[in-house]
Amino acid sequence: MLKDAVAERLAVLLRARKTLLDVRRTAAASADAELVRWRPPSRDAALALLSFVGEREGLAREPAVERALGDPRLLDGDDATRLAAALVLERALLESRLVVPLIVVERTVTVDADLRGVVLRGDGVPLLDDAWWGGGR
Repeated sequence: MLKDAVAERLAVLLRARKTLLDVRRTAAASADAELVRWRPPSRDAALALLSFVGEREGLAREPAVERALGDPRLLDGDDATRLAAALVLERALLESRLVVPLIVVERTVTVDADLRGVVLRGDGVPLLDDAWWGGGR
């Protein structure tokens, strides 16, 4: 699983820097850190960040994050205005050190060249409702 591979790689890097002496996997949720595999539910940066913060308990309690969350521009009708507010929120999350992005994994969807009308939903799921076979071999 990707999450396990990333955790193992982090453990190797931390051991090499003599920062981490022992890694143990436990079922208890008492860890100080959490490795999260997360896919934004929207391509809109402001909505995606709002969703992420809403799903993670404790992030909104950080003062800088709380201030950024209170920005009404996050729900503005203008895309550029929402993006500017999302960048402020993202910066607050990064500077708080509560969130550390490690990697971005993109999924690739390949479709037969003769299958036409395939639409990708915002979260990457292919929709075949209006697809049809065209062309020929």
